[in-house]
Amino acid sequence: MLFRAGDTCNAVALIHEGEIELLVDRNGEAIRVGTRGRGTFVGDDEMLGDGVWHRTARALRRTRIEMLARDVYLERFARPSTSPTAAVAAERLVRLLPASPASAAGLPAEGLEIVDFPFLVGRATSEPAASVNRRNTLLLREDRPYHLSRRQFVVLRDTDSIGLTDPGSRLGTFVDGERLSTDPLRLPIGSEAEIRAGGPQSPFRFRLRVE
Repeated sequence: MLFRAGDTCNAVALIHEGEIELLVDRNGEAIRVGTRGRGTFVGDDEMLGDGVWHRTARALRRTRIEMLARDVYLERFARPSTSPTAAVAAERLVRLLPASPASAAGLPAEGLEIVDFPFLVGRATSEPAASVNRRNTLLLREDRPYHLSRRQFVVLRDTDSIGLTDPGSRLGTFVDGERLSTDPLRLPIGSEAEIRAGGPQSPFRFRLRVE
């Protein structure tokens, strides 16, 4: 355990090697909302904001970090740079957020940061009720009659864009009112897509934000 939510945040962690996961407490259960790897920061928003850790950070494997005080961080990284570390840190953020009570049952209110691609959203076939079985899979429980398919929609990433595709679900996936096909729909940086998964009458609605 590196940091706990609620602790004072007076420095930014720069990850030099390894990987950490970010957790929030939801009704007594630790829910993963993202991960960070080599060359990325943890705590910059908190340190430059209210100075309190909002998420718990835990190492997933052997990890080496450098703690940067506020003045050091601002001097080295808070201005444009062409260094490899800065380039990695500036990588776009992709977040899946709930937009209905049904989708909120499987996602934290602040959304789930997607870091592993392709990322599949579908219907769970067994307990637990809603879970990220793997880091690139979100499965949601649904009672009959089903709206979701086991493979409902997929978030993709290539070298220069984020994409959405429906791998052939039974009732379809609709993005901003238009039915998604197997051909990826490209989403530019700064966009936010409204997703209805499982047909027009489905209660499963999401927002996909690309920052």
